[in-house]
Amino acid sequence: MYYCLCINKVVFPSTFQLVTVTTQTFVDLAKVSVILEQMQLDELVYEQSHFLAYYTELQEQGVYWLLCQLHKLSLSSGSEISRDIVREVENLQLDSSLSDRALRHMRDYIILRDLQRLLYRISVTFAVLAEQQSSEVQHSRRRRHHAG
Repeated sequence: MYYCLCINKVVFPSTFQLVTVTTQTFVDLAKVSVILEQMQLDELVYEQSHFLAYYTELQEQGVYWLLCQLHKLSLSSGSEISRDIVREVENLQLDSSLSDRALRHMRDYIILRDLQRLLYRISVTFAVLAEQQSSEVQHSRRRRHHAG
């Protein structure tokens, strides 16, 4: 399906810097955000069901919140999300609204499935980063203790 986000594998950050991981995660979530907006619009236009509230909550309290946290993390690590990346996401073109109900439901399922996979990958990746950071801090303390 053309909406598949291709985010099936977990990327461990051992070869990445925090900035790289943060930026890629921001891009992935920003793309999801654009797609969720289209899902919300289609739900409003074609269905007017209880899913509209779900999509809105997912967008506002889930994806937008995570994007803000990633932006803060990026700033605190001394970098900033590039304006080129923001423009790339803003210019993301989606097919116009799908009037076929079955195709909309299939698209929505695939997007929500891939969002779940993306959130899992984010969780694992940042847990590994936190563990690496903790190990580095402990190693640094041991060196100072033995040197002192």
